[in-house]
Amino acid sequence: GTKNQEDMEQNLLKCAREHDVLCKSLYDKRANIIGQPDGTNGIEHFWMNAMQKDETLNDILAEPDEEILAYLKDVRAATCTDGQGYRITFTFASNPFFKNKTLERVDKCRVLPLEGREITFMHSTATEIEWTQRPEGWSSKKNKGKKG
Repeated sequence: GTKNQEDMEQNLLKCAREHDVLCKSLYDKRANIIGQPDGTNGIEHFWMNAMQKDETLNDILAEPDEEILAYLKDVRAATCTDGQGYRITFTFASNPFFKNKTLERVDKCRVLPLEGREITFMHSTATEIEWTQRPEGWSSKKNKGKKG
């Protein structure tokens, strides 16, 4: 890329990192207000309810998902260190379904040359879930993600 384009990309990355610092403070305050998934010191099932009310998410959530979301304590997003995407971290309370305390999804934007043009696509990876048991009615096909 050109010098101006490189400067612009560096400025965007700097702004994204500043944004992440500001968001961390807000995320911490939100986590303190929401409290624990069992309702102590906070709002019981906050994340499950919030996701059920989102039209896009509600269309893909099923009852088994909601059983798991009842244990979701926190959700945070941040820019990847290389500035090429973002990371979403889901933090869970101890639960009967899996051992992981955190699950992450990373979405990165890739630009590849193809026949003299540049093609942009998203590439996603996610934490492999260490299942102890799956909820009743869980569909492994519906909920199958990339391991990363």
